[in-house]
Amino acid sequence: MPFWAKDISIGSRRTNVNARMETVTSKPAFRTALKQRRCPIPANGFYEWLGKPGGKQPYYFHLPSSEPFAFAGLYEIWEDKVAAPEAGPYKSCTIITMEASDSVWDVHNRMPLILKSEAYESWLDPNKTEPAKIEELLHTTCVKEL
Repeated sequence: MPFWAKDISIGSRRTNVNARMETVTSKPAFRTALKQRRCPIPANGFYEWLGKPGGKQPYYFHLPSSEPFAFAGLYEIWEDKVAAPEAGPYKSCTIITMEASDSVWDVHNRMPLILKSEAYESWLDPNKTEPAKIEELLHTTCVKEL
């Protein structure tokens, strides 16, 4: 749900659940969050589904070490100007995705962007607001192979 939405129906119509690394700096829905509201989204793996005759087959991907990690995420907090104060804010998040690594490619052409642990502090640095620097961070500090 972008912060600039006039009402909650904007969020329910949005089809961009994930933010593509290649366009996250230019899409209006993500530009401000990329500068001001970055977050880690903890996980220990993720599923991708492959269509097969008779249904879909789930594939579980994780780091070779099986240790937890963090996806690069963005979040929004949206205030409904006409709702009662007790309704509270609407909170949402998105995961940044990238082209799939070789190990994922046969199942799906995209995958969540996994931050290297040494990048967590930089990802959360509120002083990093220049889109080109954030984009460089995404390209250089992501896990490229599972």
